[in-house]
Amino acid sequence: MIRPSSASLPLRVAAVLAGGALGGFVRYLATVVTVASDSRRNLTHLWTAVDLRLLAVNSLGVFFASWALLGPLSSRTPDDPWRLFWTTGVLGGLTTYSSLILDVGVLWRTHPAGAVLEMAVSLFVGLGAALVGCAVARAGSRP
Repeated sequence: MIRPSSASLPLRVAAVLAGGALGGFVRYLATVVTVASDSRRNLTHLWTAVDLRLLAVNSLGVFFASWALLGPLSSRTPDDPWRLFWTTGVLGGLTTYSSLILDVGVLWRTHPAGAVLEMAVSLFVGLGAALVGCAVARAGSRP
């Protein structure tokens, strides 16, 4: 049985804040580095409507969260500072489902089919990333 963490509340909060700052910074860099791709997005054409930057950061975040929670962080409790740092902090700061919902809402005004496509692609790619993360974690835990 896994016992609750003995870490203090301020330490756990600091872990989330530090991880969130790191994850948010990486997401910001991904946006800045790929800003040119935004000009190539055409919100009126179905196949160019999906924001690949959002898809990439969200899918990577889901993959790493699945892998970490079933792999290296599996023996840690949900309130463990390292688990909070990596999952709630770094990966929570990296992923941006609120931006996805905003993007879908904006897209819905001009191209409802593109909005549905973006949500469907995000859902299925995210599910695939989670399954791959789980498989990688399980493969790494075999003797």
